[in-house]
Parts: sequence; structure tokens; C-alpha cells
Amino acid sequence: MLGLRVDSGIQRVFGTAEGTFTGFGHEVSMCAFGFEFSATVYFANFRYPRNVLGRYGWLQQMRIGIVDYEGKLFVARYGDES
Repeated sequence: MLGLRVDSGIQRVFGTAEGTFTGFGHEVSMCAFGFEFSATVYFANFRYPRNVLGRYGWLQQMRIGIVDYEGKLFVARYGDES
């Protein structure tokens, strides 16, 4: 859907609780919670039946606060003082 040839990216092996899989990294622009930023995203080879989202790259650029008992989510770019 993104127009990428997945297996042309930077190859890396990842380990999970279910075993290992090969991913291929591509530099992409992403939007989350109204913020846009660049990150290297790894797409799993098609033999791996799960989606895996890491915290390095995109999550490191966000500040997230959760107040479960009030059902609230607070989001800001990391480094924003507001």
C-alpha cells in the first residue's frame, strides 16, 4: 500500500517471545496524534504472521501520559515544554 519493495530495505533479525523473524527497514514519514516525524520502520517478511511495533524511532519522539481511571490520554512531542 505504501509503494515500497519491502525486501529492499535494511535487513535485520528481531526476536520476540514467539521466536525470531526478519524485518526490512525503510525511512518513512509518519503521523501519530497529529504530529509528523521521520522514523526507520521495519516491515516483517511475509512469512511472519504478526505485526510488531517497536518503541525506538517514533515513540522516543513522543511524551505520553495515561490517566486510566479518568479515561484520559495526554500526548506531546518530546522536548515541547507545553
